[in-house]
Amino acid sequence: MRAITWQKNIPVRYEGDVAVMGGGIAGVCAACAAAKEGASVILVERFAVTGGNATSGGVGNWCGDTRGQGAIFDEIIANQEEWRAIEPYKGPYSHVHNSTRVFDHEILAIILQEILRRYGVKLLLHTRFVDTMLTDSTITEALIAGPSGPEALYASVFID
Repeated sequence: MRAITWQKNIPVRYEGDVAVMGGGIAGVCAACAAAKEGASVILVERFAVTGGNATSGGVGNWCGDTRGQGAIFDEIIANQEEWRAIEPYKGPYSHVHNSTRVFDHEILAIILQEILRRYGVKLLLHTRFVDTMLTDSTITEALIAGPSGPEALYASVFID
């Protein structure tokens, strides 16, 4: 197989305490939880919207109990209820209750972006995680590629 060697000086354009790679529901919750504790957070998402399959995938329902699943997720649900963009709560999962709550996935996309903004998370949409830089087996920077081309991101902690 043919191979090439590519070498270029990449600017470190973003610096934060925590970098989260992927803006699905878990990534959004991790980013907001870190920011809530006072960390400066950068969230890298390859699509135009956060939420993963719940938004861009069009999977508009939560399965299982939607209460008590963590402070940030509880906030997401409360916002959906405030917007009247989710079915009413039917109780915890059991054979008696239907454990699915249907919601409007397009409104969820707006809610997630507003929650990220509220917590001050730096959001990089249309940006892909490409590679890592290591120093003594520790990730020190991530190479990302977005609309501005290849760039580097420095953080003390990386979450994937």
